[in-house]
Amino acid sequence: MRNVAYALMIVTLCAATALAQEPQLPAKPGAPAAGPPAQSAPVRNTTTADPINIRYQILIRETGGPQPGTKSVTLTMALNEQSSIRASGMTTTARTQHPLNVDVHPMGLRDNKVRTRLSVEYTPTMPEGASGPPPFFVRETLNVWLDTGKPMVVSEAADPVSDRRLTVEVTATILR
Repeated sequence: MRNVAYALMIVTLCAATALAQEPQLPAKPGAPAAGPPAQSAPVRNTTTADPINIRYQILIRETGGPQPGTKSVTLTMALNEQSSIRASGMTTTARTQHPLNVDVHPMGLRDNKVRTRLSVEYTPTMPEGASGPPPFFVRETLNVWLDTGKPMVVSEAADPVSDRRLTVEVTATILR
C-alpha cells in the first residue's frame, strides 16, 4: 500500500513538471539557438505618465452698461480632467438669479500650448434702482488652443438691445 502511494506521488510530480515546461519547437537548420523567451516592455499609460496641472484665469469684462466691471475666476486642474465653478447671486428687488458658471476642460498639450474646451454662462447684475434694459444673458462653449502664460480674448458678445458688451479673456499656465 505504501509503495502504491509513493508511485502515485512520483507520477503526479512528473506530470506537474512536464506541464510547467513550455514545449520547445525544433530549431530550423541555420537558425541561431533559441535562448530564454524575451520579456516584453511594459505598456506605458500615457494619461498618468506625466502628471500636469494647468491653472486658468478667466476674466469676464462688461463694458457699456450701467455697472461696468470685471469678474475673475481662477481654477487649477489636472490635464484631461474637467472642472467647474458655479456661483449665483440674486437681486433683492426683482428676485432673479444671476449666474456665473464656468466649465474648463484641458484636453491636450503641444508646443507649449493647451487645447481647451471652455463654457461660460453669465448674467450681469443691474444696480439697485437702475433703469434701462434688463441684464442680458450669455452662454457660450468654445474650443481653443491657448499659449501658456499669455492672455487671449476668446469671445466678445454684444447685448442685442443696448451698447453693452461682454468680453471673455483666458490665460492658461502649464504648471510642471
